[in-house]
Amino acid sequence: TGRMALTTLAPSTVDPYGMPPPEDLTEDPSAKAEREMNLRIAVAPQRGRTMITFKDVNKPPEPRRAKLAVFEHVVGSKVYDGLYDAYKLPNGSEAFYYYHAGGMVDETQVDLPNPPLRPDTLGLGLQPGLPMGVDMQMSVKPTGLDGWWVPLYKPPPWLCPLPSKHTLNVKDKKSLTVEAFANLDDSNIRFIVATSTKVRDMTQETKTEARVTTPRDPWKLSQSIFKARLKECESRAFFDSTKVLNRHFEREWEHMAEKEKFLNMACKENKNADNKLDDAAFVKSLKSAMRRHFPTICAVFNYYSAAGAGVPFQLQLNAFTQFLDDSNIPNANSESCKRSDCDTIFIVANYEQDKTTAKAKLNDDHGLMKFEMMEAIFRLAIAKHGKGVDTNDPIEALNMLFEMDVIPHLPAYALIDKNTFTQNRLYCEEVDDLYKKNERLLRAVYSRYRLPPRSGHVRHKMLTMEDWEKLSFDLGFVDLTFGIPDMRLCFVHSRMVVSDVVKQWDKYTQATFIDFLEALGYVADNKFLPSRASLEEAGFSNWFEWQLHVEQGGSESYNVIPRRASGTGGFGSEKTRPLAEKVEALLDMMFRRLYYDPSNPATLTDYSYDACITLMKKIDKSLGP
Repeated sequence: TGRMALTTLAPSTVDPYGMPPPEDLTEDPSAKAEREMNLRIAVAPQRGRTMITFKDVNKPPEPRRAKLAVFEHVVGSKVYDGLYDAYKLPNGSEAFYYYHAGGMVDETQVDLPNPPLRPDTLGLGLQPGLPMGVDMQMSVKPTGLDGWWVPLYKPPPWLCPLPSKHTLNVKDKKSLTVEAFANLDDSNIRFIVATSTKVRDMTQETKTEARVTTPRDPWKLSQSIFKARLKECESRAFFDSTKVLNRHFEREWEHMAEKEKFLNMACKENKNADNKLDDAAFVKSLKSAMRRHFPTICAVFNYYSAAGAGVPFQLQLNAFTQFLDDSNIPNANSESCKRSDCDTIFIVANYEQDKTTAKAKLNDDHGLMKFEMMEAIFRLAIAKHGKGVDTNDPIEALNMLFEMDVIPHLPAYALIDKNTFTQNRLYCEEVDDLYKKNERLLRAVYSRYRLPPRSGHVRHKMLTMEDWEKLSFDLGFVDLTFGIPDMRLCFVHSRMVVSDVVKQWDKYTQATFIDFLEALGYVADNKFLPSRASLEEAGFSNWFEWQLHVEQGGSESYNVIPRRASGTGGFGSEKTRPLAEKVEALLDMMFRRLYYDPSNPATLTDYSYDACITLMKKIDKSLGP
């Protein structure tokens, strides 16, 4: 950037050729001062502030004194390009000159004025004059200082000139005086002040206590009863994440790709395609197609495995047959897709090459796991639409099976989106309040129904499907309007996704306490429960009395309260009532049912919340650890 110096020049200090004279230490200072010439240079126009003097250079610089600054120009430096012109000195070097006329002032901070006072009175609300900020008020009424008398009243200073015309409705629009601008027309007034006489009878006066209610904080899901899911589930969230679902598909695909017979069959079908690919590219394309249909595969597997009567979380033959019939897949006139062919596909997909692995030990010999269901669906696609029937491309045949057979014929409630239910129905402040209010009893019920396994070992720490079925039958969930498949489907949908079913089998097949609450939410949302108004209109004091009446009166007793009065219920029905209203009915019916003893009719009317908790804990303790 070059060297820079700020110098006040005097003639005696500058040599005509640019070299400073040698300093004579023996010279008399008075003689030296006499020898110096006091030059004054006037910069036009000639004024006191435009005079440059070279006198008294050794004195401290004055802020208002004119100065001449010289900057040495270093060849090659471009800092001042375009700012100043360089002047060539007699010695051949170059320099910049900058004239500063002085007049510098210190920087000072100017704070923003405070806003006017809040119009919390009628006078301020009507605003008879322009509002003044605090600073303006202090200017009008300053305070005294050290005993000096300061006038208490003085006119406020003018802020700006008056406008040249009126913009408000004033009485005298021709006058531009200060009074004219403040003299508004009566049409601007929006307040009507009236007085009335009120006679109060002192003998009728009553005293009431004023209650101060503190505002509640906004409801947050992270502080609800469901917050445990952030630590319990693999997604570490309140919803099933795409990341975990992708990992789940990868594990299922790996299990399916380990079967050599499946890959050999798939690659063989690819070689017969019109646009056949090499084996590696075909397997990659098949995997991509399977991933695209994986959410539908999971929905089909969950729905029909819950409808089966065998081992939960595996697709039994009867449920597989129901899936075929619902999708209209078997064709009696087909060469390779008759019902017997479909049964053969079930057997082939259920085949296990190595029966000693952990996966084989969990796999029921009469049921399909999810990766086996994926293989069965691909084989059904080839039999239904491949082999030249509709196409020779196996991936196109797979897409046709889903688009033409599975999705159009699948029941709507089989495609329930868990995240949609929790976000739109379950996760809300009203349901959270109900569960928190009854949390002690709900946890006691959850622990009481952790039944000892049939093998006689220690009870599971979480609720199994068998435990859920026992609870549902004891509480009367299953009836003519809510069947066993519906009850099992509530449990299946309540669990969060796990990536590896084989390694996380217990977590995959069992329900945590939060899953248990969600399962109850599914039951309340899809089971017929009358509203409180229709319940009282029919003469029942609570939902348990209505439930007993229905159980004792047979199918005709359902008509005591028409279903139209409180919604149709069911998984496929439109939800018109808040879920909290139905959860309240379900919990009341549950708790009274658990407390009720048929041998003691008094327990029907003298229900006690605390006594029910004591009863549940007593039974839970008797079942062992």
